[in-house]
Order: sequence, then C-alpha cells, then structure tokens
Amino acid sequence: MKFIFSISFLCCLLTCFSQDFSNIKTNITLSDLNFDSDHELKYFENSIKNDDDLDIFYFINSSVNQKSKNDFELKLDQIISKYKGLNVEDKKFQKVLENCFKDIHKVFLTQYVVDADFNNLVLTGQYNCLSATALYAMALQQLNIPFNIRKGDFHIYITAAPQTHNIILESTLPEEGVIYFSKSFRQNYIKELEKNKMISNEDNTLTNEQKFEKYGNSDEIINTRELVAYQYYNIGVQNLEELKFQSASYFLEKAAYLHNDPVISLLLLTSLTKQLPVGGAEQLSKNSDAFVKLLNYSPDLYSSNFGTTITAFMQAKINSNDEKSIDALYHKLKSEIKNKDLVDLLTGEYN
Repeated sequence: MKFIFSISFLCCLLTCFSQDFSNIKTNITLSDLNFDSDHELKYFENSIKNDDDLDIFYFINSSVNQKSKNDFELKLDQIISKYKGLNVEDKKFQKVLENCFKDIHKVFLTQYVVDADFNNLVLTGQYNCLSATALYAMALQQLNIPFNIRKGDFHIYITAAPQTHNIILESTLPEEGVIYFSKSFRQNYIKELEKNKMISNEDNTLTNEQKFEKYGNSDEIINTRELVAYQYYNIGVQNLEELKFQSASYFLEKAAYLHNDPVISLLLLTSLTKQLPVGGAEQLSKNSDAFVKLLNYSPDLYSSNFGTTITAFMQAKINSNDEKSIDALYHKLKSEIKNKDLVDLLTGEYN
C-alpha cells in the first residue's frame, strides 16, 4: 500500500479552509528563512525593533546591482534637494507637495504594470501601487513629512501629513494623484458624524484632524514593515500563478514572518502542499522539506491528521523495499519537527 502525501494533506487543507480561515497562523522563526544578501538578513534581524527601513526594497527579489541602486538614489536625491525645508505649516504646502509628487512621477514612473515589483521600478520604470507607494514613502521620509500607508482590498496608497492636511498621494493617477480635502470640508464632515453619534465618546479628546484621519477613511493603516511583507507576498503570488511552488513559498515565508496575515499564511501553506511528492514514503524521503515545514509552521492545523499520516507511514515501512530510506526519513522527521507532541506520536508508533 502506498500513501499519497500530497493528496492527503491537500484534503486536510481544503477541510480546514472550507471553514473560517481568519485565524490561520504560521509559526515561522528567523532560522527557517534563507536570504539572498547580508542586507536582507540584517533587515529581518532588526525588523521588529526598526520597521521604517525602506532600503530593503532594493534587495527583495533583487536584480538591482549597486550601480543601478546608486544611480536611482542620486536621481531621487536631486529631486528631494529642490524641496528640502518643506514644512507642513507652510501656506503653500499642498501645492509644493503636488509639484514634488509630479516631479517624482515624471522621472521614475513610466508605465503601470499590475505585477511590477520595486526592482522593475528601479530598472525599467514599470510600477504598481505598492512599489510606487514605497518610492513616495522614501521621499517623504527624506523630507521629514509624516505619512500613513493605507491598504484597501486590492490597493495601497499613501497619505501625507495625516494629522494636519491628510493629502492622498495616488500613484496610479499621475495628473490628478494629489487628492486634498479642504479644512472646511474636513470640519463639516466631522460635525456631521458627531451630530449622528457616529464618533465614540472615547475619541472626543481627539482633534478634528485626528478624527478625520480615523473616521474619514475606512482603509486600514499599515506600517512599513507590513508594506515590505506585501511586496514579498505579491512576488510569492506571482510565482504561485506560474506554478513555481518552491519559489512561491520562499517569498511567502518571509511575508508571513513579517506580517501575521491569514491570507498570506493560507497561500504559504498551499504553496508548500503543492510541493509534496506524489507517491509513497520512499518519494517523501527524497524531498521532505515541505512536509516538515507544514508541520512546523502550523502544527495545530495538522495535529488532528498526523495520526493518519503515521499509520500510512508505518504501512509504507512494512511494504517498502527500501526500509533504509524509510528509517532515514524517520530520523530526519524526528530531528526537524519542532512540536513535541507530534514527535512523541511519531516515535511511539515507529518504534
């Protein structure tokens, strides 16, 4: 009898995901990840303490060499130097910021492409809403202008000076991408909400600008660490669509480490499931990494099904013509599975 690992685990996934998957989490540690550069490793080591490092975008899926990076940063610095000293208190702040927005757009953003990443932006000028938002966040950081990053269902954008002006910088609209709500509009909007008791008593101490930032826009505010996570996520999804499951999990693992989003976790587990070999334990012994990762990343999801897995595993040992490979697989699983209960179950059945 042979055990089809991939089908079994896929059935497990479908059973779990047919229910509510909003609580799905993946337990990924730094040691589970592999990195393409020392800079990328350093970012992940410091990401919890310092989540405003946008330089990491140059090193995600990197095909940008140091010269290309330097040339890109020099062009950006030349634009920023024209607007140094820009202050949110300036009467012409909105107009000057609009000029800065258009200068950046003209120099760097040549074509909107839905699946373009930051490397595409640097090398070819192709961009999407996420990579362009990263670019504008870099510019606002250098100008010392506060900003929020907003995430809708299928869109990401940035708001500049949210506590004073709340100016939307919409990168997908090069000509009309600076969207501004006048002060009187913001005040009247808040008055209308207050009149209809749509602002909680806890927020009565907030200023009108703070209330508008909170109640005037339902899109989620994310931090730069989460923005980085969604860049890894986008690349992972693109690889999934191209059926490159190992590459997909490589990027989705990093996305899940940076941001606990159930959708990211779901697609990561899916990409790992698609890597499981079709065949018996003999086949699994040749490529067990994805199997181990599934057990380590989401032990609660698989613990109830692990008994069935072990039963089939033991049957494979009985019927196998290559008991040496099965024994090697057992010792590999025992050493690499992190969940003690699963290891105990494996050991108890196998011995």
